Amino acid sequence: MKFLILGCGSIGTRHGLNLKKLGVSNFVLCDTNQRKLAQLGKKLQTNSLFLDYKTATRTHHDIDAAIVCTPTSQHVNQAIYLAQKSINILMEKPLSHNSIGIDRLSKLVRKNRIIFMMGNSFIFDSGYSKIKSFLDKKLLGTVYYVNYTLEQFLPDWHPRIDYTKEYTARKDLGGGAFLTLGSHSFYLIEWLFGNIKKIHGKLQINQSSLRIDVDDSFYFLGETKNGTIVQITNNFTSKIFNHKMIINCKNGTIEYQFLNNVLIIYRNNRKKIYKLNRDNNERYLQEMKYFLNTIDQGNIDEHLSITSGLRFMEFASKIR
Repeated sequence: MKFLILGCGSIGTRHGLNLKKLGVSNFVLCDTNQRKLAQLGKKLQTNSLFLDYKTATRTHHDIDAAIVCTPTSQHVNQAIYLAQKSINILMEKPLSHNSIGIDRLSKLVRKNRIIFMMGNSFIFDSGYSKIKSFLDKKLLGTVYYVNYTLEQFLPDWHPRIDYTKEYTARKDLGGGAFLTLGSHSFYLIEWLFGNIKKIHGKLQINQSSLRIDVDDSFYFLGETKNGTIVQITNNFTSKIFNHKMIINCKNGTIEYQFLNNVLIIYRNNRKKIYKLNRDNNERYLQEMKYFLNTIDQGNIDEHLSITSGLRFMEFASKIR
């Protein structure tokens, strides 16, 4: 199987190395940054390096699948081109920064019957998978309320790089706390608790001195179709990296401390602690394994398909 990796930054590199672990050896790489392109080419032992993805696909007519890891504002045009050639696609979230072209892309995916998967590594995380199992078994009864927090100081993400030049900090590339972090939050919440049906409140602002032209904070209060109240906190301004979920249920509470690998179940005045022994790369590895399997089997879970990407775009339009 031949893979095109479009975007050779940190996540593109991670996906490429994981594909190599899973037995893929035929790679075509594309990036406008020649240094990143050469570095990943050396790691994956390929000389098929291109600055333009259209040239790459014209040169290699037998590409089976593409990993799209470019800035958000470039996603749809690139995906449309690839879908026209019936190339299967794994796209890093979100689908886009606006609605232009998404209907055309969706129709192409259906017409050419390709696998289109949204990157959502948290679904493959051992802690969230365990929570999903608890909820499906109704271990603690009805879920009343969820508080989900994902926040980090933007300059700390890639300390060796000028953060103001990264796509997350730039409006023209589709950055911002809402699109970058809020999309992760949206996919995870809907997978665990059902589709978000009501928006009770939201705040999308730039409240810091980070010198960026996008929102650095997103706060949301909403409700799922099952009546679960959801509160989301996402921002680039917290000096402490914080990733936590608290689920208040009829018969107890679930607390997941993602960074500490600790899952706690509170029930009947007792608590059970699950200490998760996991490698941070494992969820990405399982995500890529799932993508390979879906290509082979020809079907995909709706929470990972283009449908979930379209649902986030619908959600984004309501937020705006």
